[in-house]
Amino acid sequence: MKIPGLDSRYLPPEGIETILESLASKFEMSIIGHSVEGRPIQKIKIGRGPTNILLWSQMHGNETTTTRALLDLIHMFLLANDGKKEWLEHITIHAIPMLNPDGAFYYTRRNANDVDLNRDAQAQSQPETQALLSTYDDVQPDFCFNLHGQRTRYAVGTTAVPSTLAFLSPSADKMKSLTTARIGAMQVIAGIYHSLKSESDIGMSRYTDAYNAQCVGDTFTSMGTPTLLFEAGHYTGDYQRQHTRKYIYDSLCIGLELIVHSHWIKIDHKQYFDIPENKSSFADIILQNGHSEGQVSDLPLNFDEQLIDGHIIFVPKRISEGYATSYIGHKTYDLSNEEHLNILKADPYLSAFI
Repeated sequence: MKIPGLDSRYLPPEGIETILESLASKFEMSIIGHSVEGRPIQKIKIGRGPTNILLWSQMHGNETTTTRALLDLIHMFLLANDGKKEWLEHITIHAIPMLNPDGAFYYTRRNANDVDLNRDAQAQSQPETQALLSTYDDVQPDFCFNLHGQRTRYAVGTTAVPSTLAFLSPSADKMKSLTTARIGAMQVIAGIYHSLKSESDIGMSRYTDAYNAQCVGDTFTSMGTPTLLFEAGHYTGDYQRQHTRKYIYDSLCIGLELIVHSHWIKIDHKQYFDIPENKSSFADIILQNGHSEGQVSDLPLNFDEQLIDGHIIFVPKRISEGYATSYIGHKTYDLSNEEHLNILKADPYLSAFI
C-alpha cells in the first residue's frame, strides 16, 4: 500500500501536493487554515460513519515518518478490496497530513515563528495551533491520533533494543488520573501493542506520561477525548525510516480496526502498563578505545540532521546533553582495529574524530 516517491526523510509541502491533488477527486478536501508564512493547512475527510477520528501529523516539521504512513493509510482506502472500505461505514476519518508546513519546508521542529506547536495548546498563539483547535471543535472527535517522530536515542526499557514505535495515552491532569478518556486510549494502545507484538519482534515502548497542559494531547485528553500519541522511532540501520513507516502504518490500521469493530472496549486497560517504558540510552555511533588527555575512553556521537540542497545529511556530533551514564551504539567502531580505523579515515565527517 506504500505510495511511491515518499522515501526521503525530507518532506516539504510541495512533496505531497501531487498526492493531495490526486486524492481531492476521491475524498473531501478542505483548507482549515494557513501557516505563519501563508502555506495552506489541508484536511482530508474520508468515510461517513458515526465515529469521528481526528488524525494529525508533522506538527513538528522535521518528523515526517508518520506523514508518509498516514498518506499510505489514505491510499489504502482507494485500493483496498479486503473489507477495509467497509470501515468507512462505521468511522469518519479527518486527517491533517501536515499541520506545520513552514517547519516542514525548513525541516525544523518549530514553526516559522520559532514556536513549538506542541507547547501552544493553552496560549493558542499560532495560526497552526488555532487551525487544529478549531478543527477539533468542528469535528468533535471520538478519538484523536497524534502522530510524531522520536529520536534514535530511545531504547525499550533497560534493554539494548531500539524503540521503533512508542505510544502514549496522555495524562489529563497532574495526578495522571485514569479518566474515562485516558482509559479508552490505553485500551486501544494495548490492543495495538499486543497485536504487533504477536506479529513482529520490533522494539516498542511507552512514552513518559508526565502532564503538560501546554501539550495538545494532554489538553484533548483533559477535554474528554481519548487521544493516542504515536512516536515513530528507529529501526536498526533504517535512518530513512522506511521500516518504521511500515510499522506506523500497521499500527494505524490495527487501531482503526479495533475502533471500527468496538473490540477495544473489551481490552483490559491495565495491559497498557505491560508496555516497557522508553529509556534514553542509545548513541548513533560510539568510537571505542580513543585517547583523551592520556586516558583510553569511548566517544559517543549523535547525528545532526541537516537540510542541504533538498536532502537530509546525517552529520555526527559530540553528545553534549549527557542523557545517559553509558551509551549503547547503533554503530560501534574500535579505534584500535585497523579495518575500523580505515573506514573512519575514509569518511569526511567521522575522520575529524580520530
